[in-house]
Amino acid sequence: MDYRVYGIRLKRRGSVLELWFGPTAFTVEPDDQQLVKSVEFSQRNIFNSKDEAIGLDTRGRDLDDRMWRRTGIIMSGAKYDGASPEESAVFDRILDSACFMYRSSGSH
Repeated sequence: MDYRVYGIRLKRRGSVLELWFGPTAFTVEPDDQQLVKSVEFSQRNIFNSKDEAIGLDTRGRDLDDRMWRRTGIIMSGAKYDGASPEESAVFDRILDSACFMYRSSGSH
């Protein structure tokens, strides 16, 4: 295995924020099924300081009001699925604290 996965769980039971590191660690595009079952989602590119696209950040909400997010750059990424609004607020603060510049590529 050429990657590592670490998890952050806020409660004994609940959603897990997974942090992936390694050359084949992560696919930044969410599965088509994830997008189809979402009532809303948005996607934005991640840029470096040279204005080069280096990753993708996608987030959404399912029919049952559970949140999901998938954020990835070269050789690393993070994701959570089925998070409550409270869990997703904490996970989003962690992911948003990464030192990346974002530029919107559209919203659905």
